[in-house]
Amino acid sequence: RGDLILYTSDSAADGSREIHVIPVNGGGPRRLTRNSPQGHSAAWSPRGGRIAFIAPKLAQGSAPDSWSRGRGVAIWTVDPTGRRLRRVRAMDDPWQVQWSPDGRRLAVIADADLYVMRRDGSSLVRLTTDTVGAIDFAWSPDSRRLMVSEWRGDRIGAGISVVSVRGGELRRITRPQTRTQIEDEQLFWPAGWAPNGRQVAFVRETGRYVGDAPVFLLIVANADGSHAKQLARGLFEDGRWSPDGRRIAVISELGIEVIQLHGNRRRTVGNPPGLEFALAWSGSGKDILTASSGVSGTRLFVTRVRGDGFQPLSTRRAARFVGVRGDQRWAP
Repeated sequence: RGDLILYTSDSAADGSREIHVIPVNGGGPRRLTRNSPQGHSAAWSPRGGRIAFIAPKLAQGSAPDSWSRGRGVAIWTVDPTGRRLRRVRAMDDPWQVQWSPDGRRLAVIADADLYVMRRDGSSLVRLTTDTVGAIDFAWSPDSRRLMVSEWRGDRIGAGISVVSVRGGELRRITRPQTRTQIEDEQLFWPAGWAPNGRQVAFVRETGRYVGDAPVFLLIVANADGSHAKQLARGLFEDGRWSPDGRRIAVISELGIEVIQLHGNRRRTVGNPPGLEFALAWSGSGKDILTASSGVSGTRLFVTRVRGDGFQPLSTRRAARFVGVRGDQRWAP
C-alpha cells in the first residue's frame, strides 16, 4: 500500500479541514471526509488498512458529510476508500493521534494530557499527571513505550521522558534545565526512535536565534538517555529516522538535509520552492516527501534521497486545492 499518501487540507471554499489520500505515481487526490470543520491529525494504521483522525462528533451510522458543529470532538477511523467510518472515542480537545506500530493501540494528546487506548477506544489509560503537560510524542518500535516531550511547570521546565503504555512513572532522559532555560521556555521535540528501539532522537531549543527563527540542536541518545551526543545544529523544523536507522532527515534553513549518524555527514538533497514544514520517508528509504508552502499555495513534493530534485506530487489541476498541515504520511 506504499503507493498512497495521506494528508489533511483546509483549502476548501467553506473553510473545512478535510482528509485526503493521493497516489504517489500520479492521479488526483481522493477526499475521505466532507464538511468537517476540524478534521486533522490523520494517521495510517501500520498495515495501511485504516486511517485514524480527529473530527467533531457525529451520530453513529451517519453519512460522513453530516458533521455536527459544536457537539464535541472525537477520534475516528475510516478506510482509505472513505468507507466504514467508525467513531472510536469522544475526548476533550484532542489534537494529535498516532497508531502504535503493532496496530493494537492509539495514542492521543487531549487537553495537554497523553492517553493510550485500544484501537476500539476501550481501556483508556492516562499517562501524564496534573503537573505534566504533553507537547508531542513518539511510539517505540515495540509498541511498549512512548517518548514524550513534556513541560513540568516553572520549577522543572521542559524535557523528554519515556513512559510505559501501561502507565506509571514518566522517566526523564534529558538533563534538568537551568533557570534561564526554564524562564525562556526552551522546549524539546521528539524526532523518533531508531528502528531497533535502542536509540532516540530529539531536538532542543538553544535560546539563540537567527533573525526570528530559533536555533535547535539535534541530539541522539540511548533510549535511557545515556551517551547523548549532538548530531547537528541549525534551524530545524522536523526530524525523521530513515527506515534503515542510519540517517535522520531534517528540515533546515538549507532545505531537506540528510544526516549520517556515523560521521555526522550532512547533505542537502533538495530545496523545493517555498517554505518546507513537514517530511516523511518512504518505506524503502529511497524517497522523501515534504510539504512546501509558497505564494501559489501549499504543495506536496517527492525527491530521491540521492538527488534528482523535487517533483510536485500532484497535477496542476489537483495542486490548486492541495493544502497540507503537517499530517502527510506514506501508506505502509
